[in-house]
Amino acid sequence: MKSVNYHFTLRYLLGLCIAFASLHFLIGCGGGNGNGNIPLSGSVTLNTPSSPASRTIPTYTVKAFIWPDTNTPIASTQTDASGHFSFSLSQDKSGKDLILIATQSEQRGSHIVADLPVSGKNDANITICSSLTAELIGGNAKQLKVMDLIANTVTTIETEMVKMNGLDTTSLNAGGSTVPANFGDGIVNSSDVMAYAKGNKVIQDALAAMTQHGGGISPAKQIVQLLRDTTKTAVANGKNNNASMVQATLRTRTQLRTMAQTYNDLCLHTQTMFRLLARTRLNNDTLENLPPGGYVYQKGENGKWDISTLWHSGNQWMVRVYYNLPVTEDYYTVTISPTNPIAAFAITPAAGEYKGVIADNGVTQATFDLKFNNNTSNQPIQANLDISMTDPDPDTSEPITFSGVMSGTPTDNSGDGKYLYSNVSLSGTLSSKYLQGSLDGFKIYWDNPSDLNADPQRVELTKATLTLQQVMDTQMSMVMENAKMTIAQTLREMECTMTMTTANTRIQLANMKMSLVSIPDTSSGADSVKELPSTISGDMEFSSPTTTFNGNVSMTWDNPTTANSITAETFPIGTVAMKGQLTSTLGAPINIEWNAATTNTNNTPKLTMTIAQLGDGSQNLSGSVIQSFSMVNNTVQPNGPVTMDLTATPSNAQIHITAQQNAFSGTIKQGNNTLANIGTANSLGMPDLGNAAIIKYSDGSFETAASILPGETT
Repeated sequence: MKSVNYHFTLRYLLGLCIAFASLHFLIGCGGGNGNGNIPLSGSVTLNTPSSPASRTIPTYTVKAFIWPDTNTPIASTQTDASGHFSFSLSQDKSGKDLILIATQSEQRGSHIVADLPVSGKNDANITICSSLTAELIGGNAKQLKVMDLIANTVTTIETEMVKMNGLDTTSLNAGGSTVPANFGDGIVNSSDVMAYAKGNKVIQDALAAMTQHGGGISPAKQIVQLLRDTTKTAVANGKNNNASMVQATLRTRTQLRTMAQTYNDLCLHTQTMFRLLARTRLNNDTLENLPPGGYVYQKGENGKWDISTLWHSGNQWMVRVYYNLPVTEDYYTVTISPTNPIAAFAITPAAGEYKGVIADNGVTQATFDLKFNNNTSNQPIQANLDISMTDPDPDTSEPITFSGVMSGTPTDNSGDGKYLYSNVSLSGTLSSKYLQGSLDGFKIYWDNPSDLNADPQRVELTKATLTLQQVMDTQMSMVMENAKMTIAQTLREMECTMTMTTANTRIQLANMKMSLVSIPDTSSGADSVKELPSTISGDMEFSSPTTTFNGNVSMTWDNPTTANSITAETFPIGTVAMKGQLTSTLGAPINIEWNAATTNTNNTPKLTMTIAQLGDGSQNLSGSVIQSFSMVNNTVQPNGPVTMDLTATPSNAQIHITAQQNAFSGTIKQGNNTLANIGTANSLGMPDLGNAAIIKYSDGSFETAASILPGETT
């Protein structure tokens, strides 16, 4: 009978999901200039009726925001006794428009830092003039959806505000007569400040110039903002969360390997034990009707198991089970002792209970306690198992124990008084120094129990839980629930819910449906096969401290393989589709819908990701990302060219990027109008930033690609 090694090749799942990694490659190339953080400092001097100059300067909380998001601060600090504050911002904030907001009690002051210089700024002072300027510009820009604030506009309006009569009596209390409750809602229309601003032609011309400028390139800014939110959420957070799970897995792999080996031994021994005890229609393969004594149990060259007698005496059955042919000294022993002496082996109420020991080469590996109900037709038998297994590896020789109940329902279709089993079930708990597990309602069914060598046709599992406690406080737990598997000759269909949890990350695939196909595994013998997935689908929930995803995912593989390296012949051909909502602490919720497909035409492997939806409701991106793969000695290398073409709605602006290793270039256009160029700073006339990848807008402002994916470089 063939040997089956259940093997789940996650490598192909990850291979097809590199579409999101492609976004990382495209937008994260170049990174910052690596020359340290950007200093930003100033003082809060709000000379208003609620804080006259004669009073001690109160302590203000100062927060920094990136326009247009005034809800999520990127930094926060407090003023000292002299009203001074300072920030140290990462290089990816260069070129951004910052809003500084200072609060104390009901009072709110503000300051706009447009296009933050790489060298930083030391005069970001928050005054009554800077506050009224920021409130006026913020309200105007928010209403007209202006994405880019102009430094000249800020300076011009603040200069005009200084000229306003009675400025020192203006209140900055949020929700008062001048300043609204929320920043960005504009100055109160009925206030003296608004009347002054409307009547001042210089202020109105400056606002109009900013509106025309910011509105002109705002579609490009919107695209970049959406990509920023997506890549921070899907790639940066995903990378960190994936690293957390990988680290937990690596730290527990020794224990997983030990558990797997011990589990294999457990299955082998208990399978043999029940085969010895079973009432079958095959001759010479059970202890049925044999007297106490010693026996040899081995698999003959014809593939059938046979029992031969060594000696008869005593009140125990001692069976040597040989691993290999021809017979060697490599065997384990199954010893069975009934509580009441009986002349010949039979599962009878009179015997009541059987105790057993399994010893491998003289070393006790397991003990078991069998309590049988009765021997009436179609009544279940039950074995209470208390098993302790020890791996021979001295580095991992902590025992693993299993305590539970195994039962089987015999059937006698022929009426000859000999039974096979229509189903066998197992429940219990597994424990060791590193592992805690439970198994509930694991049941195997044979639709045709007359064939002893037939594979089971159905498998059901109510719930299985495995928790791993490893060094350095790494924890991982895995849960499988409501599992059902149907088994055909070459195809396994499985349904279940699977959950994997580490200390701060959880991923669940509910209502999962998976098809497994049998693939020859020549590395393990001519008759050995591995079970590999051909399709997977389900409802996915993912959560971490920074990211959540709720949606569904489906995957297919046309050519699952056991190959360790990916060649042109074994390059996985398949599809991945995902739809749902991605939420991050770094940005607004994003609705995503995409599918990715791999092809290999003329030994040219390629992945094409088609994006149907990538947006927050008010705007959306759609298009494609194509990753090509190079070949080295017929081995696939993930360093081929990548192209991205996306169209934004409703602006109809388009972003095009091509990238390969350190080469990075592209444009953002709206019709024939180029809104931004993308490339290295050197190539775009900004040598101070070296080879950093930047997005340079048509108005001369810029932002680094690292601002889209902080800290990432190629």
